[in-house]
Amino acid sequence: MRVLLMSGDRELAERLAETLAGYGDVLAAADNADEGLRKLAEGGFGAVIVSDRLVGAEEDNSWLEDIRQRAGNAMRIVMLSRRHPAEDRHRTAKECLADGWAIVPPGHGVGQVAARLATMLHGARDAGDKRRNGLIQFVGTTPNIGTTVAAFAVACAMAERTNLRIGLLGLNLKSDKLYRYLGEPEPPAAFGGLRPELKAGDLSPERLIGRCSRLRRRPNLYILHGNVHREQAEYYAVEEIDGLLKAACSAFDVCVADTSAYWDNAATVSVMLNAGQRILVTTPRAACYREDFARWCLALAPMFGLKPADFDLLVTQSGDRHAAGAKEMAREMGLPRIGEIRMCPDLDAYLDAGRLAEWAAGRSGGARDAARIAEALLALRDVPVRHAEASPRQFRLRNLLRGRRIIGFAGK
Repeated sequence: MRVLLMSGDRELAERLAETLAGYGDVLAAADNADEGLRKLAEGGFGAVIVSDRLVGAEEDNSWLEDIRQRAGNAMRIVMLSRRHPAEDRHRTAKECLADGWAIVPPGHGVGQVAARLATMLHGARDAGDKRRNGLIQFVGTTPNIGTTVAAFAVACAMAERTNLRIGLLGLNLKSDKLYRYLGEPEPPAAFGGLRPELKAGDLSPERLIGRCSRLRRRPNLYILHGNVHREQAEYYAVEEIDGLLKAACSAFDVCVADTSAYWDNAATVSVMLNAGQRILVTTPRAACYREDFARWCLALAPMFGLKPADFDLLVTQSGDRHAAGAKEMAREMGLPRIGEIRMCPDLDAYLDAGRLAEWAAGRSGGARDAARIAEALLALRDVPVRHAEASPRQFRLRNLLRGRRIIGFAGK
């Protein structure tokens, strides 16, 4: 494989050439972005590796878009350095992951970087920037825009790609609907059943795990269903949710908390203050990403000591129907972009039939989008990612037999 390295570090170029030679790769080096683009235009590269030192601190990430367009199907890796401020570096990492790049975090020696690049080129793409904890919040700007679906699909994809315990916490206190989407006939009492322990402040990780439901095809995904009684939303205190989160972070390796689109309750506030990563979900409709964003995030986040850049942008229902794209929205809102989930016309049919798990395990456009976001979140935590299953055999067989006559071996 031919590999292009765009970096002014000659020591790294020499060390990487020696390392890749053991795999039979040939390395071409470019000292600057212009030279790299010229070589990339020649084609024939299986991978391109770029250093962020090639651009000044005042420049945006448009130069990476030029490389992405010319790279075609080549694997793309960006090496981050400490040359840029930490906030800009984190933003670049998320933008790159959203666009399909792999990342190498800063703080490593030349030999370590060369070895890591070789592993990424011939093994798992698992490099990233660790976050302070494993609690990820999904919060929407507007109700009914797919926040719960996004949180569930991403959590499922994370469970599929790792052996870690993934906890999905349904913390929509205003009326959780996930049980319906999963085809359960009655709302489980999982969340309400923990009230005594939450009030006493002695909820144990074991007790929490015991109240979670699990999917047969995703045994490492633990689902705590949320509150279904809207009138009880105000009964919960921030301290009680803090205790729940403490137990959850001990019970699970990664926790995905779905707090829906209501900011005026204890669950949303507690998760927002404790989360290591906050994902703001919105749509390309101006009423969502402009008006609701201004009324909720811009107005309330400063009350908790947060600013817009402390949230990552996830755009749902994206497509060609709206003038604004995810990148334009991110620039206008001042948020780093973590990904987008395209409009899925058949999603409502899956939800009404209680087949959300089937949709998330499938290979539709939206499910693939959620899987890419899951891989980005795992990469940010430096978690190795295994390849997803080739196909959901169970669901494929069910679709094959649904509505058809089963033919016996004799053709009868």
